Amino acid sequence: MSRRPATSLSCGSYLNRLQAHAEVRGQLHQELLTLPVPAFNRLIARLLLMCGYGSVQVLGEADGGADMVASASSGLSTTRTLIQAKQYQAPVSRRFVDELRGAMLRHRAPLGLLLTTSTFFGPTYRAADLECALPVRLVDGEELLDLLLAQRLGVRVSPGEQLALDREFFAALVQEQPTPTSAPASSCGGVW
Repeated sequence: MSRRPATSLSCGSYLNRLQAHAEVRGQLHQELLTLPVPAFNRLIARLLLMCGYGSVQVLGEADGGADMVASASSGLSTTRTLIQAKQYQAPVSRRFVDELRGAMLRHRAPLGLLLTTSTFFGPTYRAADLECALPVRLVDGEELLDLLLAQRLGVRVSPGEQLALDREFFAALVQEQPTPTSAPASSCGGVW
């Protein structure tokens, strides 16, 4: 009497989950690309709060090189980080690192964060890694999707642990009115 190993069933189930996960990642990426810029910035602000920033403020359009300013407290000090978020399909060029660094000087922010829905050109990585300049952390589209999925932003999890795009979340995000955001000092998550 021959029996199939128990692992073959779980492997098939695992492969199905991976395929479903890849489909949701693709849907989430498409949704990010179609969001109006203010809603995209609100989503990024919410993500930053959930990743540990105590407050995030979306800046006006005329702030040249920065879309948001975030603050994180650690013990006795608070650090400001300037954020630039790019809703791009094409790779992001080096000039945005340079613009962000200029804004960091104007805002006296010691850290910069450049996020995109796409990727970065090689010179962009090299510019961000310069040791003699203000530090800029790059987050490409794959890492951005990882962060959103880890925080369950824009997705729902069914009782069977299946992921699905949360279209109601995105519809509500588009309708929200922009306001400064802050989270309680002891909380990892914040409410926009």
